[in-house]
Amino acid sequence: MAGAPQADGLAAGVGCALAAGLAWGLVFVAPAMLPEYPPAILSSGRCVAFGLIALALAWPARRHLAALTRGDWIEAARLSLVGNLLYYALLAAAIQAAGVP
Repeated sequence: MAGAPQADGLAAGVGCALAAGLAWGLVFVAPAMLPEYPPAILSSGRCVAFGLIALALAWPARRHLAALTRGDWIEAARLSLVGNLLYYALLAAAIQAAGVP
């Protein structure tokens, strides 16, 4: 039975990979399903959803997060703006203009 825990870990890993792939696919489907919403609104909603998920995942490590400096939080916010808001707003605009790939 030494192989059973490894098999469970493999199944969990494959399941997580499938879930991540399905969630990533929504990046392309959501703008096509919601053409009446401007890309900035779609991008903001995605950012809020990611923030709530990140908050839930980071909650157990809140003591470690308290040690971050103001500069750390400013840099994280800057990266978030470019990596989430700007990127997805442009992607959503492209998908709404050209269609789903």
